[in-house]
Amino acid sequence: MEGKEIRDILSKNLKKFRTRRRWSQANLAEFAGISPNFLGGIERGIQWPHPDTLAKLAKALGIMVYELFLEEAASTSIDTQTRMDRFLNDVSSTLNKSLPLAVKQSIENVQKHYKLDKNTKLPASPPDEIPAVSYKAAGKNQKHRFAAEKRSKKRVK
Repeated sequence: MEGKEIRDILSKNLKKFRTRRRWSQANLAEFAGISPNFLGGIERGIQWPHPDTLAKLAKALGIMVYELFLEEAASTSIDTQTRMDRFLNDVSSTLNKSLPLAVKQSIENVQKHYKLDKNTKLPASPPDEIPAVSYKAAGKNQKHRFAAEKRSKKRVK
């Protein structure tokens, strides 16, 4: 394989991963911390990135660096589990970032709609990230509390 072929594979894959995310060159360049002109040159196969730049691009795209160099037939062999893991990580990350903001905006909308004073006590906004462990612990404690209440009701009768 010659250098020109490697450049062609890199440029096609970079564009493929970028368009799958529906990002413009400017979006990817911003996320990777490089100039849009340089990214355009890489995608056209006329510029060659430094290994650090390749790492930044791969990180921004949520892929491994080697995936930028896989030929079309090889890139389809990445196992489904890996793709699902990436998908779940993306969804989880997005929800952890957007859910608290949505709750805060909903509270503000309620305040506006009902013309509530800003000093009106409303439930506190959720933390920026809610660990899954707290749900498990709360569920377990809740279960024990209900069981205790049920036992006490039986004794009263």
